[in-house]
Amino acid sequence: MLTSNFHEFSLILIDYIYIERELERIKVDLIKHADFNLMDCFKVFDWSRRAVLSPSDILQSLNTYFSYCDTEENWEVEINPKYENQFYLLYRRFDLNYDSVLDFSEFSKMILPINQDFAQLLISRPDFYMNRQEYEIENYFNPDTKVIIKKLFTKLLESEYQLERLRHRINALTYFNLKSAFNQMDYNFDGLIEKNDFRQFLETSGVFNPTLIDIDGLY
Repeated sequence: MLTSNFHEFSLILIDYIYIERELERIKVDLIKHADFNLMDCFKVFDWSRRAVLSPSDILQSLNTYFSYCDTEENWEVEINPKYENQFYLLYRRFDLNYDSVLDFSEFSKMILPINQDFAQLLISRPDFYMNRQEYEIENYFNPDTKVIIKKLFTKLLESEYQLERLRHRINALTYFNLKSAFNQMDYNFDGLIEKNDFRQFLETSGVFNPTLIDIDGLY
């Protein structure tokens, strides 16, 4: 049996998994739309045409092509704290070289699902719109595909805020520290927490049996 603090910690990890599970569901749903591909999607969000995406590029494109923001809302990232905080958290996760923009590789990592079958399907899918001059950018993707793209980006931004709140919940646990948590989860005593360690820890909580994809979402 886990102590109360470690039980609460396991519940926080489970909440983390549920957030990632919903993101995974939307990503897979989007890939099922045959017109969706990474290259065309990247071009849609490359508002400044610099081949890298700033937070302003993404939000400008969301607002222009996907009706993301309320019409009366100030949606400039630098002015609206709501978007500034959300994008800060999103970029902290996916901006791997800390240059404040997302290149194509980082953008792809943000969009790709954990499920490798669907990930490889999307990676291998060629562009469709960008090399056909008859298509303006606002006409990229079918209307139903656009709905899912908007849904995905909405969830990406919301999820990073939710995950940050979970991290604050961990910090607020009394008589709890990460070193003790690490040692508790290191079932092989080899100084590493492997996927099976995570699974065993969560199963020990007695309330959750994670799937392999659930565990992959923690890495």
